[in-house]
Amino acid sequence: MSNSILELPNVLELKVIRLALNGDEPWKQELKKQLPYLKVVSRAIFPTGFFTDFAFDAKVSGIEMSTDPPVFTDNINFFPTESYPPSVYARLENDLEAMISFTVWIDGDGLISQLEVSSMTGHILPSDIFSGYCNFQDNNGNPIIELGR
Repeated sequence: MSNSILELPNVLELKVIRLALNGDEPWKQELKKQLPYLKVVSRAIFPTGFFTDFAFDAKVSGIEMSTDPPVFTDNINFFPTESYPPSVYARLENDLEAMISFTVWIDGDGLISQLEVSSMTGHILPSDIFSGYCNFQDNNGNPIIELGR
């Protein structure tokens, strides 16, 4: 299902984008400055995930970084920019075996363009796609302590 909309991102969408942009990398700090201007253009929802496409309601400067496809070496992906794409993971409150990924994609202009949410374990998302997540963690499986915005 896909909706054509222009609204503010949901609280969960903003939360996971902020969590995915945690870190000291200058490009992540610059991307955080785009968040107040982010608008939802469309959202496609599937049983095991959803995609939210974004646009901006104001002139926003993009960042300079490579979002080129990964280079494959010895069956390992290497993205040209370290820790790209920014991602965060969570469990479902009603099924701690489920692992859900939240990946932030940046377009060629250096703007946040999409949030991809998908079940890495094939579990169905809650009927309210914006609730029911817990135990957020980074790419290395380290718990993320949420201390505010």
